[in-house]
Amino acid sequence: MHFAMIPLNMESTIFSVTSNDQGRRLDRILRRLFKDDSLSFIYKALREKKILVNGKKSAPDYRCQTGDSIEIFIPLNSSVNEAEIPEPQQQESAEALKPMILCETPDLLFLNKPRGMLAHDGKGSLEALVQAYYQASNPEKSLAFKPGPLHRLDRNTSGIITFSKSLAGAHQFSSAMREGQLKKTYLAILDGKLAEDQSWIDDLSRDETLKMTQRAGAATQSASKSARTDVWPLAVRGGFTFAAIKLFSGRTHQIRAHASIHGYPLSGDRKYGSKTDIPYYFLHAWSLNLEKLQLSPNPEQVQASLPSDFMLFLFKKLCLPEKEVYSLLEIFMKTP
Repeated sequence: MHFAMIPLNMESTIFSVTSNDQGRRLDRILRRLFKDDSLSFIYKALREKKILVNGKKSAPDYRCQTGDSIEIFIPLNSSVNEAEIPEPQQQESAEALKPMILCETPDLLFLNKPRGMLAHDGKGSLEALVQAYYQASNPEKSLAFKPGPLHRLDRNTSGIITFSKSLAGAHQFSSAMREGQLKKTYLAILDGKLAEDQSWIDDLSRDETLKMTQRAGAATQSASKSARTDVWPLAVRGGFTFAAIKLFSGRTHQIRAHASIHGYPLSGDRKYGSKTDIPYYFLHAWSLNLEKLQLSPNPEQVQASLPSDFMLFLFKKLCLPEKEVYSLLEIFMKTP
């Protein structure tokens, strides 16, 4: 975590509350500053006036306001600055991230994730790059907020992934997702010849031992949830289907599981039953419709161009040159 600290002397340190901490409870902010200490330690410090807000004693449930000054008169654990990324690394991460940026607003960052890259968790993940980029480009540091991915994208799935840049952005995007207001379209290569549009609706459950999502049945151990996936064949040649896919729910591995269940596994996805001898599957988050997102400024739609290896496969196996691929996509987007 990177904070704008203003040391006064050896006995106190001041933190300034930013807009990304607006309305956050004081005790929750302090938990981030004293993450190795107990809540009782924090409450005692507040009672004994060893932590003041705007020079006054404050209750743990006080809702912090932008511009508030939190003054601490006890030593801070060195872990407070553990997440502060050195400037050279910030700049290096910013340069690495730039080719992936599709669109950026004050609240959200839209990226075109490469296949094979972890979205979160880990030193080399996309999340780590974004946090370094955020620190390098955002002069207003937050006490408790840090940017993070707002939806999942599997390691071997490429395409659009959205990161928060502000607390408001995170709240608005997550709320719109829960209410089904954000429409994402994927592109995939399927085994077999899908002759017509299909809507796949099943109860799915997760097998954590196998790390697979399956159709729920009598032997299902975990709770099942209903899932819907709509599929449109864009081109069918050589035993493959180039398809557009829309999700109406967000289950783990939903597309991979549904494609397998209905007899059209993602080509190369041997975990889910593909017999095609290619080293990996092609699944790309291509388009994200944001018309109903209540943020300003806000793009109505974001699109991520297909990776070169995906495009090469379409050319070699389905005889589709790039111009024809995007012509098919344009027609699809105009179809009600």
